[in-house]
Amino acid sequence: MLSTRYVIYYVFVFAIAVYSLTLFQRLSKGLKLVSCLLYCTVIAEALGKYFGVRYNSSLPFHILSLLQIVIYGSIYYYYLKTSRASGLLVTVTSSLAFILALYISTTANFTSFPSTNIIIVSIMTILFALLHFYQMVRNVSEVSLYTLPTFWFNTGNLIFYCTTFSFFGLLNPMLIAGQQPDDWQFIMIWGCNLFLYCTYFTALKNYKTERNATQQT
Repeated sequence: MLSTRYVIYYVFVFAIAVYSLTLFQRLSKGLKLVSCLLYCTVIAEALGKYFGVRYNSSLPFHILSLLQIVIYGSIYYYYLKTSRASGLLVTVTSSLAFILALYISTTANFTSFPSTNIIIVSIMTILFALLHFYQMVRNVSEVSLYTLPTFWFNTGNLIFYCTTFSFFGLLNPMLIAGQQPDDWQFIMIWGCNLFLYCTYFTALKNYKTERNATQQT
């Protein structure tokens, strides 16, 4: 039985994914990758529910976390490829993708939620978002910061992944100690998910601003 919160979340992400599909040909490479991330999320969420009920397996979410490493790394490389941090992005992304793939294929527990995977994705995304914000501050554009897709993409990532890193970082010790998270904590994560995809929607909606800013530079 699907909860009301999950239905709201899934319909919300699905609607944004469909919206991104209508814009796809007009988007920059970076925003096209954001769209691909949305498609992967929609598919993995649907398969995750099916595998969970049918096989008691979280395999689709493990695969999604690996795809997130690759796609987030590619997005930030696209936006930071001209900076001195580009080499760091390639090294971190490829290293974490290899480590996560090795972990999934050898020691991952497919009967539980992949909280370890999420922590790894969170650390990488937080690092890359901070690097991108640093570049944005150093290279100020005449275009308002609040209309740039990258501002909203970074803001959503930074807030969401800082929250999930803290939550899932504490979740495993709590479960080992025999404690269960309170419902308000799950509501908080649910709200952060909605916030994340709101920022992605805003980023997609402002795709023309990114194109104008690129032409000015």
